[in-house]
Amino acid sequence: MKIIRIYMFTAAILAGLLSIAFAAKSKETTKREGNTEIVESQKDGKIEFRIIYTYDGKNKVKGEYWEAVDPKEKGKKKPQSNILSGTPVAKNYEAVISKSKVVDQSGIEIDVEKNGFILKSVKTVKYNEKGFPVHVAFRGYTSYPVLGVFNLKTDWEYSYDARNMLSGVVEKNMSLDSLLLNLAAENSSKIERDQSGRPVKITRTIGTVPPVFETTEYTYDGNTTNMKTTVYRKCGIDTKSLSAMPTETISTTYGQNIPWGGMKKYNFEMGKSVTAFSVYDEVNKKQKLDGSGFMKMNIIKKGMFMKNMYDYYKNEQKGPKWRMGELPDLPEPYLLYKDNVWYK
Repeated sequence: MKIIRIYMFTAAILAGLLSIAFAAKSKETTKREGNTEIVESQKDGKIEFRIIYTYDGKNKVKGEYWEAVDPKEKGKKKPQSNILSGTPVAKNYEAVISKSKVVDQSGIEIDVEKNGFILKSVKTVKYNEKGFPVHVAFRGYTSYPVLGVFNLKTDWEYSYDARNMLSGVVEKNMSLDSLLLNLAAENSSKIERDQSGRPVKITRTIGTVPPVFETTEYTYDGNTTNMKTTVYRKCGIDTKSLSAMPTETISTTYGQNIPWGGMKKYNFEMGKSVTAFSVYDEVNKKQKLDGSGFMKMNIIKKGMFMKNMYDYYKNEQKGPKWRMGELPDLPEPYLLYKDNVWYK
């Protein structure tokens, strides 16, 4: 029976890989007129979506994500909900948002239908005189494995040090779903760097009463910018006390030549860019996921481990948190890199 299960699991992995390899690919075209750029994606001869960017000089100041509406569907499709919707946790956060002084002044509306499309996400950006983002507003939907779909209204304010490196982030949440994901109406992050500019610790203060803290600590390979480890101590919602509290410690060990800055760290490949990954349950004080010996595992154990960590991988790649806490890169509001897209 054990052998049969192993064969079935291996076959399932192969089937999944084959389905990805032979799936029809989307084709994108880009057209720009003046300060407006339209990116259109088509699949099997049908338009999937359009992204409309507005420019101010070289900078994108607005992005709109429009999904094609199926003409066979009558009326507006009701957005899917998430597993926290309607729970005591959600009701508790409804009270929090009603007392919050954070007000949405963006004037952005989503779910607007026009010419066979529906507006699902909007992001606006303001820049400083050096061209760095200082204020970003996002209104739209995002989905997470297991958790479901969230309707977000979140603003970010960024500050920089004398070396023009990101030093702080203030996050303001103006919808119930935003609070459920980010735990408070207003959170702030402080980035500590060494003399060479490498981040050594990031502290995210979650504005609950009393406040709680998430931290990310970095170690490096000698004097290089290549990460050796990151340890992310994460917070979540305690469904019993209905309050935010430390829930997990996520530890990552990196392969060779993976710098803290740039895109290379997004290539989360076990056995290559990442050599060990583990999750410790801070609530129940036990190991939740242990990939510390990944390099020594056989192919079946490696496959099972990858299956178990899939949700962590997908959930944590919703930038700028990623899987290791707040990232200290120069913010890229319109990031498009593999599975990381700004509009979802």
